[in-house]
Amino acid sequence: MNNKSTYRSNFFVGVLGLVMLICVPTQLAAQGHPTSDKSAQQIRDEGGVRAAMQAWLAAYNAGDIEALIALYDEDIFYANNGSTAIRDITGIQKGFGPALTSHNTNVDFREEQLIVGGEHGYIIGLYQITGTEPENKNLEVYGRVMLVFRKDDEGAWKLIVDFDNTTPDATASVFQ
Repeated sequence: MNNKSTYRSNFFVGVLGLVMLICVPTQLAAQGHPTSDKSAQQIRDEGGVRAAMQAWLAAYNAGDIEALIALYDEDIFYANNGSTAIRDITGIQKGFGPALTSHNTNVDFREEQLIVGGEHGYIIGLYQITGTEPENKNLEVYGRVMLVFRKDDEGAWKLIVDFDNTTPDATASVFQ
């Protein structure tokens, strides 16, 4: 191969590499995959917060009060739509106990935003609660929730803030 051919070949490889460097991360980001803009630790922490959220949903939907309570930090600040604030684990247990004992509801969640920085992770999303009330009336509630998690000394993400409200832009169509 002569110098001109080698130059063209190297130039082509360089251009192809540049195109891939620009296009592949953009395509991955568009598909929801992490890109090089995030550190490996941030990607792990985001996964940890999402896993804690999924564990909460699984515990609630299974009616497992012990597993649910284990996801809350002792410094919890819980403010459920239409209820007074709860600031301890005992209050959380009393609040969720009746719903989980009868286990007549199911919660679904759609993430809207996730921010993780240092020891805290914030997740915001829409929720849907369906089931039946004690009088066998159908229950269907939609709203938005903001959760704040804190990483404990063992690396587990625990809920320290749990706020939710009902809102007109959270509807059944979001969950279909």
